[in-house]
Amino acid sequence: MSASRLKRWWRLDEAEERATADNPLEPLGRDQRRPGGPLLALDVLPALLGLFASLTIYLVCRLLELRVMAARRLAREGVL
Repeated sequence: MSASRLKRWWRLDEAEERATADNPLEPLGRDQRRPGGPLLALDVLPALLGLFASLTIYLVCRLLELRVMAARRLAREGVL
């Protein structure tokens, strides 16, 4: 694609944009609004899953650390 074709494609024609149904230059009207509950869930769910994964990884590492500490203590006491 040549530079001039790219510039034509990329140009902003405000009159053309205002004539479209999804005009990005004006705020949404009441008839264009949709409930945001499902979209909010899609936005929050990955964050909650990430938090859960981080917490799980932390707890597993902490349990492994406690097992190592217990094994070292038992080895020092001559039990192992």
